[in-house]
Amino acid sequence: MGLDKTLPENILKRMSAADRKAAGQKTAGEAQAAFVVRSEKKEQDILIQWLHLRGYPFCRARMDKKSTINEGWPDFTVFHNGKVALVEMKVPGGKLSFPQEMCIKALCAEGILVTVCYSAAEAIEWLRLILL
Repeated sequence: MGLDKTLPENILKRMSAADRKAAGQKTAGEAQAAFVVRSEKKEQDILIQWLHLRGYPFCRARMDKKSTINEGWPDFTVFHNGKVALVEMKVPGGKLSFPQEMCIKALCAEGILVTVCYSAAEAIEWLRLILL
């Protein structure tokens, strides 16, 4: 039977990020943030597969690096039959940042179709309605 090598939260919080990384451990907040990113990425991967299967051209911001797209721009810009639709993906309970709110507001004011979806299934359903 192995020993649990997880350090207590109060110790982890006092360690530097570099030391926690070297020890292969995260604070509860860091673990939660990593889970959110993984969950959102899984939903985005499902949507990407669906877009590829239908041959819809799209562009998306990378999640693993600082984006060169304007701050707040939705995750996906999808094109089909001369139409454009933008999708911002969030995990359930996820909230838009202020730059995202401002960008979406500005795009909607220009008549651009934008939505915030909390799953790939929700994004696919919305895109089917908008792009067909």
